[in-house]
Amino acid sequence: MIDDNDDDNGDTNPDAESFAEAQLKVCQAFIQFNSFFTEYVKEMDPVLWKKAIDYAKDSIDVPGVELRIIEEDEEE
Repeated sequence: MIDDNDDDNGDTNPDAESFAEAQLKVCQAFIQFNSFFTEYVKEMDPVLWKKAIDYAKDSIDVPGVELRIIEEDEEE
């Protein structure tokens, strides 16, 4: 098996690290955006937010992942 992160000397490939770092930053930005957007919709239109949650629960199909929404009052 070939590891794209290693060159012939066994050193780590800086381009692969930079790409992985960039991917991580994009994921972090996407998660942060989703968090802000969710809170905005929840505050501005609670009915739409509940519909969106139901839609997401029915639509997201990632093996081994179950979508659960924890309300703030449930955490206490």
